[in-house]
Amino acid sequence: MAKSQQEGRQMTRVMGESGGARVDQTEGGARSMRRWDADRKPMELNSKTLAEVCGHGTHENFEKAIQIISYYNVMTDLKHFPDAEYHFDNEEFTEGKKLIITGIENTTKSIKNDQFDDVRITLGKILHTLQDFYSHSNWIELGNTEPCTALINKEENIPNPADKDEKTCVENCKNGNCGAQFLDKILNEKILTSGYFGKGKPRGKCSHGGSLDLTTGIWRSWDGINKDYSDSSHGSRHNEAADVAITASVQLLEKIWENIDNQGGNKFLSTVTSPYWQLFTT
Repeated sequence: MAKSQQEGRQMTRVMGESGGARVDQTEGGARSMRRWDADRKPMELNSKTLAEVCGHGTHENFEKAIQIISYYNVMTDLKHFPDAEYHFDNEEFTEGKKLIITGIENTTKSIKNDQFDDVRITLGKILHTLQDFYSHSNWIELGNTEPCTALINKEENIPNPADKDEKTCVENCKNGNCGAQFLDKILNEKILTSGYFGKGKPRGKCSHGGSLDLTTGIWRSWDGINKDYSDSSHGSRHNEAADVAITASVQLLEKIWENIDNQGGNKFLSTVTSPYWQLFTT
């Protein structure tokens, strides 16, 4: 399943401490987010400068909004621990995408109706699912360095997912990483798969891995394809997965921004209408 602390850090990087991103204020108060340019010196992106550029609310409210979004990102692991679609486990790509698309639609409606508490809750949940795709699938191992845009675009098909009866990982392997070693066909033909999590899996499928995953058998449950931690079986690709997940999260936010005005976009990050403690009991 998703690793909560890492995703909380990823969300913070997207919303408030983005690794390498900056805010640039241009004439007329226009805003842009971009990567560091050695020839220019835009402001560091943090809650204070973000509030200043947006011109709405205080940086304390921005920090609260970021914390709330991150909290519901993390809570998705606890409330939906066994639900594969929330984590793109068990090759449930269609189901996971549906959660994201529905969340984008609901978030857009909530912003237009000034229901900003609902926006932050929903956004935290769908960012969790979106980010899990990159650590739980083999998207990175297939050589991709950019996000899978099909996850946020209803009309776009998810590229080349494995059939439910198609074998994806080596069985009876000698190195002990059964459930973590992709078949050559999967890599050569760029077939998309994800690990199975829980008590069992279909024969020939990959495992998620981790101490709570029993799909590879008792005492061998760490084997799997997840990249949640640097010491996971595929942990050497952890940083790559995290970087692409951050880019994907920005794309999701931009997708929402396309359908709302700037004022509504600013307000969901700067207006905390409910008592702060109540937002953490939903």
